[in-house]
Amino acid sequence: MYISKIRIKNFRLLKDTTLLLDEDKKQELSLLIGRNNSGKTSFIMLFDKFYRNENYKFNFYDFSTSLRDKIFKIDENTVIEDLSIQMILEIKYDITDSLENISDFILDLDPTTNIVKILFECSIDKDRLIKDLSKPKVSREKFIEKNLSDYLINKNIYVFENESDLELANRGNLVKKDISSIKNLINFQVIHAKRNVSSSETNGNGKRALSEMTTQYFNKEHKESSADFFDINDAISNMDSTLDDKYKTHFEPFLKNAKKFLDIKDLRVEVI
Repeated sequence: MYISKIRIKNFRLLKDTTLLLDEDKKQELSLLIGRNNSGKTSFIMLFDKFYRNENYKFNFYDFSTSLRDKIFKIDENTVIEDLSIQMILEIKYDITDSLENISDFILDLDPTTNIVKILFECSIDKDRLIKDLSKPKVSREKFIEKNLSDYLINKNIYVFENESDLELANRGNLVKKDISSIKNLINFQVIHAKRNVSSSETNGNGKRALSEMTTQYFNKEHKESSADFFDINDAISNMDSTLDDKYKTHFEPFLKNAKKFLDIKDLRVEVI
């Protein structure tokens, strides 16, 4: 049993990317190699986003840059599935494999069909977002940038048979699954090559950054929606706009040299 195909849509640098794993050379180890800024980290981090608990959310900057204008212009006519972040796994198995953990994902009982297709999806709660955007004093783009994570349906998981099931008219054929059954099927872990700024040294005793813990505590104890902070967000947005202009002027020489050196067309400093 092995993952034979991974397709990612609308996540960071990966607008629509497919990775095919060699069926004739099934190996214990696969290496993902590419030049800087080609999407290697994005590829791994999407797995991590879907596998983590609900406190580890997607946000506006996880969506492909090509979709951001469409998200800013979201309205009743927007087909929200076109703006969803998706990861599709195809898993192949044969008669020598134990089907204990994969049996729950097998839809076609034909013994000649030995492939399972799983869709991971993060989509926008369009109706709720449009409702809050209609309220006064809302700077549309800044509000969406800062608060989109509150309007995301983060981690839907489905199993399906045919690619046509992903089309809007056929999505009733998708069968919803739970992340716990996925974790029984696929063991996924990430070792991050970075350190959080912490109030103490991490020594293997499970300590986490103080900032991360306090943020999670605050979010758990305070259930107010983003709509409760309109006045504060409006003031922050005005401040952000001023700082954006000042940053642009201050960092322009540096960004010009960096874009030339790194061969990157779109490089800027923004207040987040």
